[in-house]
Amino acid sequence: MPKDAEILPRRFNVLSVSRCTATCQRHHQLAHSPDCMDVNLMRERFKKYPQEDAQRGPKRRMAMATQLTGKRTFNALLNQAEYIHQADGEWEMAMALYKELLMREQESGTPPQWRQVWIGFSRCFYEIGEYDKDLASGTAALEMNRHFPQAHKYVALAQNAIGDHALATKTMKNAVQYEAPWNDKNSEINKDLLREITTGM
Repeated sequence: MPKDAEILPRRFNVLSVSRCTATCQRHHQLAHSPDCMDVNLMRERFKKYPQEDAQRGPKRRMAMATQLTGKRTFNALLNQAEYIHQADGEWEMAMALYKELLMREQESGTPPQWRQVWIGFSRCFYEIGEYDKDLASGTAALEMNRHFPQAHKYVALAQNAIGDHALATKTMKNAVQYEAPWNDKNSEINKDLLREITTGM
């Protein structure tokens, strides 16, 4: 486990301390504004969403650390959107962060980060049933790089949801063929979804 990933659980072993947002920017224990972030609430989130694998756990903890400290870098917001809000099913909150990132200069993020933004949008739109926007976002990610892991998933799911099963099948066949072929786990996930779509036709 990365050393930085252990910081958050150790650092916040104090009673009911909050970190204010931009409203007042101070650490305190007593009076604070309603939009302050309560560390105890963050502790409850750790209990509710235990680290189920070695990769997502540290990323979630780091994202929560950046949220508590008010960090607003491109990578910090991207990780907060994916590993906190999307993981908790808070689709509107995740999209608000993605929209904030879209307002930034192209050079502020790397190509993989921008693909992650569009894939994140695609998933959020799928989850709230806005399939046309899901397809537009997912297609943008695929046009950037169709080899990116899980780039095809929510495009295919949206196509399937609107009844275009043939196109959804074609999309997932492309995923199996082109998407991260060096990653066996990703390949198995794509094959499982392809089977699910074809058997549901």
